[in-house]
Amino acid sequence: MMSGLFVNTVTPANSNPEPNDLYEQIIDIQNQMHIKVLGLERIQNEDKIKTRGNLEQQLEQLLVSYNHIISRTPKGEIERIVIVNKKQKSETQNIVLPTTHQGNHYMVSAAISGDGSVWENMEMVVDTGADIVVLPESMIAKLGMTLAKFTTQSMQTANGMTNAKLGVNGLLKSLE
Repeated sequence: MMSGLFVNTVTPANSNPEPNDLYEQIIDIQNQMHIKVLGLERIQNEDKIKTRGNLEQQLEQLLVSYNHIISRTPKGEIERIVIVNKKQKSETQNIVLPTTHQGNHYMVSAAISGDGSVWENMEMVVDTGADIVVLPESMIAKLGMTLAKFTTQSMQTANGMTNAKLGVNGLLKSLE
């Protein structure tokens, strides 16, 4: 006759193991939020970070050491994140871009894309007071976007009110 206690633990098939590092943490949140994170290859050998809050707040905490771009739907939900690079420690918090001077405007060379598949190099006006980037409607197809992703909204400009198509944030990178 045998006596004793037998304990059998079973891990459910659908449970995810705890992430071991920053990369796995971001992958985990990407899957939970059903979003696309580009540039994950830029995160290497980073320790796991303790986070708090909702998934969006946790994602911001995980990416605090990285320059990144968050693309949102017209409803404001995160659709895509592009990790650009790891932030570099410096004594100053200035960003220096090479610019050219045309008339009363400063211009910067940049590459812009709607979804990361098609990039268009262009000269852009630097407007430190702007909340959004404004592009001509003719650029929509060139940047791999469709009109279906845009909504029409009334906007205040220096020349008065106008209707503008507002869409998904695209991708932007400086050309150096």
